Amino acid sequence: MSALKTGQKLGDRVVFQGVNTFDSEALLEWGIADALLVDGRPVRTGTPPPYERIKRLIAKRVKKLKPWAISDCFARNSGKA
Repeated sequence: MSALKTGQKLGDRVVFQGVNTFDSEALLEWGIADALLVDGRPVRTGTPPPYERIKRLIAKRVKKLKPWAISDCFARNSGKA
């Protein structure tokens, strides 16, 4: 759960979305059982990346966010968009 911990430490500009791929419907929808994506892009294949790498990737993306993108992201993830 390094990705979840990293997101929590980076604050409210990070939205963590976990998917339970033990649920067969979720697995079929996503098509992969074990992945880490930052901004919709796969981060790795193979062994889980270390905390510091995850932190750098997420922090880099957060720095690029525009204020309006953050509110849009929260609206999308709360089902209001």
